Amino acid sequence: MTRISKLLAASTLAIAAALGAAQPAQAKPEQLTIFGGPLNTSWYVMAGWLATELQKAGVKANSELGGALSNLVQISQGPQNMGITFAAATPMAYAGEKPFPGPTKDFCAIQLLQRSGFQALVSISSGVNSAADLKGKTFSGQAVGNLSQVALADFLKANGMSSDDLDLAIGGQQFGADGVKDRRFAGFAAMSGYPSPPIMDAATSVKVKFLPVDDATFEKVKAMNAGYVRTEIPAGVYPGQDEAVPTFGTYSMLLMNPTTSEEDQMFVTKLVHENWDGLNAAHGSTKWLTPKIAADVPGVPLCPGAKAYWTSVGAL
Repeated sequence: MTRISKLLAASTLAIAAALGAAQPAQAKPEQLTIFGGPLNTSWYVMAGWLATELQKAGVKANSELGGALSNLVQISQGPQNMGITFAAATPMAYAGEKPFPGPTKDFCAIQLLQRSGFQALVSISSGVNSAADLKGKTFSGQAVGNLSQVALADFLKANGMSSDDLDLAIGGQQFGADGVKDRRFAGFAAMSGYPSPPIMDAATSVKVKFLPVDDATFEKVKAMNAGYVRTEIPAGVYPGQDEAVPTFGTYSMLLMNPTTSEEDQMFVTKLVHENWDGLNAAHGSTKWLTPKIAADVPGVPLCPGAKAYWTSVGAL
């Protein structure tokens, strides 16, 4: 090879290397905290799964315990926060209803996650067959900051009752499940995807059933919160539950802060979509999702990056 040929070859390699070095890495968040649900719930599991996938992709990520209402406050605090909430929680946030300190609007949607239902579990031995039978019984509900607490209050109100009519023990879903197993509580209630691990724990340990919500009661709770939808706990979800149980519910969704960059929003959306099997393996309640369903989020605008991604894959 002549000296000129060698110089040309070297120059070509140098230019190629420079061009390769100039290609920017895929934009991604530097750090994210995902607010999920109480210990051992579906949101707890999914938030942990997402944090792990983000870590694998080079993002400093962690998951934290949370609740539907408190998560919206956390997400609104800044671009480093994201999390899971219910569609029925967002109208309360927009309106600034208690326990929100005022109108809370700094969130946008990545996608839907679950269909969730109000599940009022009671032990067979408690003798409870209806909401009215709960009067004077020790029953477990969740703390302020969880939509489960709001849903229980709405359920009781629709039946002409309030929490004052019950001996209400406050704690998470696992707290309620443990109380049912120990025969301390007649039951507990949660707005949750199904199967709910704590509800499954209780139903596996003692004989239980679920209080049905009839059409008249549903119309009353729907009037209290437009985010509620008619649904049912499908037959066979829990041991001994041979028939579907009519109830009310809502959808859970994954949200980010709208001040995050469009590139970061697209990165998260793409990561979840490209790891769909992993999401389904993390919790089976997401298996109903398709891209078109995931992108059709009620009541909350899609983040611009999520909208761009779902459009690019034909979901919008």
